[in-house]
Amino acid sequence: MSEKDNVLYRGILDLGMKDVINTMPISFVTLTDALRGARRVTLNNGETQELKEDDVKKLAEVVPRYLHSIVELPLIVIKTAEPGQYTIRKFLYVNEVINAIFHQYSDILNESQVSYLIREYPSLTFVVIDVSSIFRGITDNNWL
Repeated sequence: MSEKDNVLYRGILDLGMKDVINTMPISFVTLTDALRGARRVTLNNGETQELKEDDVKKLAEVVPRYLHSIVELPLIVIKTAEPGQYTIRKFLYVNEVINAIFHQYSDILNESQVSYLIREYPSLTFVVIDVSSIFRGITDNNWL
């Protein structure tokens, strides 16, 4: 396991799994709805988060119009157990969205692509860790 992954796992443990789970979105809006002003999503803890209009418009510029009513926001980027590898929460045509942004037909992303999403679409991007990765990191490093 890489040092970056160790830092990530320790950060997750320091925050507490409950806090991480509580800040996960439980509602989503389509890109079309977000463009029309429905940009508020509910988090697991009952709080809401506003998706920024500028981020929504910027994403709408690169995603083909025929996908606007299908793309669900926010984008959930999931850290996998593989070092430096991430995936995106599955929804219909997710690969077409990734292709529109990165010109690749794959839902597997690397660290630079995830950094790009965070930088370009900060309010639309949630990065989480695959729970099985946390437990693998804990047991591999004897943190219990």
